[in-house]
Amino acid sequence: MGVMGRTWESPLGLYFRVLMFPLTYELLSEVIEIPVTNLVGSSTMGLLYYSVKSTLMLVAIVPLLYFLFLRRALQTRNMDQRANIIEQGYQSIFDNNPDGIYYMSLEGKFLTANESFTKMVGRSLEELANIPPIAIVEPRDIWGARFHFLKSITRQVQTYEISLVHTNGHLIHVHVTNIPMAINGKVEGVYAILRDITRCRKAEHALTEKTEQLESFIQNNNDSILIFDGAIQRVNTAFEQMYGWGASEVIGHQLPFVPDGRDDEVHAIIDQVQRGELVKAFETVRRRKDGKLMDISLTVSPIRKSDGSIVAFSAVSRDITAQKLAHRELLETKEMLESFISHTTDAILVQDLDGNILRINSAYEKMFGWRANELVGGPELSIPNFLMAEHRQYLKIVAEGGTISGAETVRCKQDGKLVDVSVSLSPIRDSLGNVVAVSAIKRDITERKKTEETMFQVEKLRVAGQLAAGIGHELRNPMTAVKGFIQLLHVQNSGQNEYLKIVTDELNRMDAILNEFLLLAKPRPKHLQMNNVSVLLHETVELMQTQAIMSNTKIIIQQEVGIGMIQCDESQIKQVFVNVLKNSIEAMRTGGDIEVQTIQMEDQVVIRIRDYGEGIPEEILRKIGEPFYTTKEKGTGLGLSICRKIIEEHSGKLTLHSTLGKGTLVEIYFPLFIPRSGRSEWDVG
Repeated sequence: MGVMGRTWESPLGLYFRVLMFPLTYELLSEVIEIPVTNLVGSSTMGLLYYSVKSTLMLVAIVPLLYFLFLRRALQTRNMDQRANIIEQGYQSIFDNNPDGIYYMSLEGKFLTANESFTKMVGRSLEELANIPPIAIVEPRDIWGARFHFLKSITRQVQTYEISLVHTNGHLIHVHVTNIPMAINGKVEGVYAILRDITRCRKAEHALTEKTEQLESFIQNNNDSILIFDGAIQRVNTAFEQMYGWGASEVIGHQLPFVPDGRDDEVHAIIDQVQRGELVKAFETVRRRKDGKLMDISLTVSPIRKSDGSIVAFSAVSRDITAQKLAHRELLETKEMLESFISHTTDAILVQDLDGNILRINSAYEKMFGWRANELVGGPELSIPNFLMAEHRQYLKIVAEGGTISGAETVRCKQDGKLVDVSVSLSPIRDSLGNVVAVSAIKRDITERKKTEETMFQVEKLRVAGQLAAGIGHELRNPMTAVKGFIQLLHVQNSGQNEYLKIVTDELNRMDAILNEFLLLAKPRPKHLQMNNVSVLLHETVELMQTQAIMSNTKIIIQQEVGIGMIQCDESQIKQVFVNVLKNSIEAMRTGGDIEVQTIQMEDQVVIRIRDYGEGIPEEILRKIGEPFYTTKEKGTGLGLSICRKIIEEHSGKLTLHSTLGKGTLVEIYFPLFIPRSGRSEWDVG
């Protein structure tokens, strides 16, 4: 039994138990009030009685009023205070939560959001209130977000992951929990708690990417890879191809490819790796499934747990059987090459691209007199200074991948004597095909040159015989005329002046023929100097302009600016130009233009003289330049022979190109002079 929810044993229960006595008294007094009143009346006893009665009534009524009215009001006030405290606590949790929190109405509008959420999406609460939720959701996640929202308003808590779009365009991956908010049993909206998992997702993505890369590396590696911990745990495709076993045949088994007698080697490798020592490119032998042995290069590494303990081993092996075979063949080839270099009679040297000597053979030492320790590491000393430009040009050609084969030149011995040599140069390439050095083979051709000189002298005697016959034929007619007219001078006394003129002309012709013959048969000493070919050509053209005008022709010069110098005998080169221009003028029977062009092509100067005459037939063009072969009525056939001889003595070249009805082109090539800084071009040694 209790009173207002209180038991009798409680303090309030005791209070009400005591209160029962005056209440009982009150009830009894009502019963006896009339008799007592009748007995006491309005005496002093009556007044005392009513005073005690009033006091007892107050004592009973005041607590009763408190429990009936005041206590409930005080309880309501305390509940409001407690509710206010709780509300402030919830608000603090809402405002200061590191996770984003928002409250959304059933219509899908943001009603409130904490600071963490506004920072998460980069928008203020006012901005959120004015935009639809899908504006901050990554497009491919919009359908999922809608689905979970609709499930939430049916009183189902939803947990899912989506991506939000920050105002700067970045994506934020979030874990979302939707909580339906019910008031008086009715869902009025949805609370959402969002945790930023962007870093976590990036880490997972990076881990997945690295795992995929590692898996791709293992599976697509050309080297065999296996993992074992006493038994094989995994192998890649290259292992199956290299050894012949399939993965299912070896996984869970020992190492079937280790040849008999090499078990101790495997144990030693494992012990070495466990001691922390690296096993890299260890060359050994392994067995294929078909029983054949192969040479391999083996690298073994430990696989560790996070605490550093070794749980397995990875073994990477590469088949080097072909490499070992090639190495053995290379050693054999090298030995053969070494034997050839050491025992050949030709001088052989190897230079880097800067011209420094890397190696010479014994034949080189014998040929030029220097020892290997005097030359290796430095430049080649056998190159005469006046041929240094030629040597640099040879090195440049070979460095670009070209070759020089059998070029005849001269080299200098240690004692200063010059020796005629034939030089062949070729590039030395690395494994990538890049030119890294130059090999040169030099052969002493002194004896051959002497033999050629002897043969040349014999040929000269033979030609001299041909010349004698030609001269006899060419001089017979003019001499006969001279003799005849001289006889007439003795018979007649008149017309002597006319006859003397004819005699003079014929004698002049004889003199010209003899001069040309002497030039061809007896070489003149050259006086080499540095000359500008453009100046020489211009001076020659000026000399020939009178003859050109008389023949109704015009010589047009086209010269490049900055043409380099050539080394030549000025008078001989001018003679060449005169002969060629004279032929061009004579070929232009009806007049016209003769074009003279000077250009520079790399290390050469080219002079082109073109006429637009009748041209030369192919069968005649092949014979042009032979002594005494001519198509001119009064020609000797010696002019072009002399020109070609002079040009060849200047290390040049003359070519003829002719087309019937269109004219003839004469091209003359001279080597460009390349000055050597710091020393005279004529210094030797």
